[in-house]
Amino acid sequence: MLEVENVSKSFGKVQALKNVSLSVKRGEILGIIGPNGAGKTTLFNVISGFYKPDKGKIFFEEKDITNLPAHKISAMGLLRTFQRGGYLGNLTVLENIMLAAAMSARDMREAERKSIEALKEWGLIEKKDFLADDLTFMERRLLDLIRVTIAEPKLVLIDEIVAGLKPVEIEYVLSHLKRLHDKYVTLIIVEHVVKSLVKICNRIIVLNQGEKIAEGTPLEITQNENVIRIYLGESRLA
Repeated sequence: MLEVENVSKSFGKVQALKNVSLSVKRGEILGIIGPNGAGKTTLFNVISGFYKPDKGKIFFEEKDITNLPAHKISAMGLLRTFQRGGYLGNLTVLENIMLAAAMSARDMREAERKSIEALKEWGLIEKKDFLADDLTFMERRLLDLIRVTIAEPKLVLIDEIVAGLKPVEIEYVLSHLKRLHDKYVTLIIVEHVVKSLVKICNRIIVLNQGEKIAEGTPLEITQNENVIRIYLGESRLA
C-alpha cells in the first residue's frame, strides 16, 4: 500500500533522514519508535507531502507521490495527525469535525450527520458545542483522531497521539484505534510510549539519528539488544 524507498532529508548540515526504506501492507498497523531527533516526525512530513525528500521515492497504492503537495496526497486518502493538534481552537467541536467530514460527504447535512455519529462513537457528544480550546488535553487528542478519520481515509499517520496521557486514557485511545483498524483503515503510529505500540502493532521500525536500525515484530524489537542500548539505555539490558 505504501512504499518508501531510500528516502533522505537534510536541513542544512543536519541529516534528519538517511536512506530510510519501509513498506506497509493494507490493513496493517506499523509502529515507528526512536529517541528524540531520530527522524520520526520528519519521515511523516515527507510521506504526507509537507517536506520534499532530497532523494528517494514514495509510492502510495502504486502511484508516485514523492513530489505531490500535501493537499493532493490527503485527497488520495493518506491523512495524518499532528503532535500539536490540527483542530481550530476558535470553532466548536462539532464545527471542527464537520469541516473534516465535508471532504467525503455529499453535502453539509450529511457532514453533520456523520459528525454526530462520530462524536457518539468516540464519547464526545456532550462536548459538541464546546470550543475546541476549552477541551481537556485528552479530549483534544480524541478530536484530532475524529477529524482525521471521519474523512474516510485509507491510511492514517498518527504522530504521538498518546503522549502525555494517563494510563487509563492511553487504553481508551488504543481501543478506539483498534476499532478504527477493524474498519480496514491502515495505520502507521509514531510513539515514545513503546508499551502502547507493543499492544497494538503488527510490526515496529526503530529509527536512530535518521537511520532505520531495526525492524520486526513487537517481541523481536523488545528483545533486540541494539535497540535496547540505543533507545532504552545500557542499564535496561541487565
